[in-house]
Amino acid sequence: MQATLQRVRVLESLVQHDPEYHAEQRALQRAIEERQKLLDFIRLIPRSCRKTVLRQLRSNDGLKQVFRCMQTRLWPHVPIPLEVVQVYIEDEKASPYQRCIECQLLLPIRWGIWRNTVTQHWWQAPLRYFAACPACGGVIGSRHEGKPYCYPYIPYQVEPPWEFLEESAHAKEMKRL
Repeated sequence: MQATLQRVRVLESLVQHDPEYHAEQRALQRAIEERQKLLDFIRLIPRSCRKTVLRQLRSNDGLKQVFRCMQTRLWPHVPIPLEVVQVYIEDEKASPYQRCIECQLLLPIRWGIWRNTVTQHWWQAPLRYFAACPACGGVIGSRHEGKPYCYPYIPYQVEPPWEFLEESAHAKEMKRL
């Protein structure tokens, strides 16, 4: 019995000074923390689209950005309404650059060029998916500054005489002119 305890102490001493063992333990701890963060994120998503979000999380930049904001505590953990999740699923170029000033929900926009087909004037501005927060009805503002967005000359939805172009499409058209 005494010999067994002595061997256990020797093995414990070896393990305590083994850098590979400690590296493996740190990696295991990081993996556990990442899994917990993923579970916390998925709990905020409506049940009906959790599988789709999990499938798209690696390839969808907007969903990845929302997840990163949650990981880095740039966003309080508030449930994400179905209509917001659907925007990220359907438009992979949507990014969380707006937030509700009241409830802090991150909301998607997509940057691009708005062009008036009558006047041919254009502005770089976001395509906004919501006029008010879908969770609480609050005012929507910048993710970083928290100030309300002010684009009174740009509609919320694409409607004549306006069209919305990807920035790359606009750049190609400007070269052509």
